[in-house]
Amino acid sequence: MVWTLLAKSDTTGLKERPFTVEPRENLLVFPDKHSPRNLNEEKLKSQLRPAARNFLEANLPTNTMKLTRFREIYRTVYRTVPAAKL
Repeated sequence: MVWTLLAKSDTTGLKERPFTVEPRENLLVFPDKHSPRNLNEEKLKSQLRPAARNFLEANLPTNTMKLTRFREIYRTVYRTVPAAKL
């Protein structure tokens, strides 16, 4: 698709549409404006891994309906992050 856009000489239809910028408060990583002290990559991973593992275990399918839901949640994850370590 990119090559077709580059081949066009008429760019009137390619102008960026106006948009509204989200308020800064909605974009904060820590909404309370206080990041945990001394938080580094390893500490963050050590906090997130158990929560992710618990969520995964809680959502493991035990029937057809749960399998459908599990696929909805995790299909994209397993397609896009095949080397992720939990």
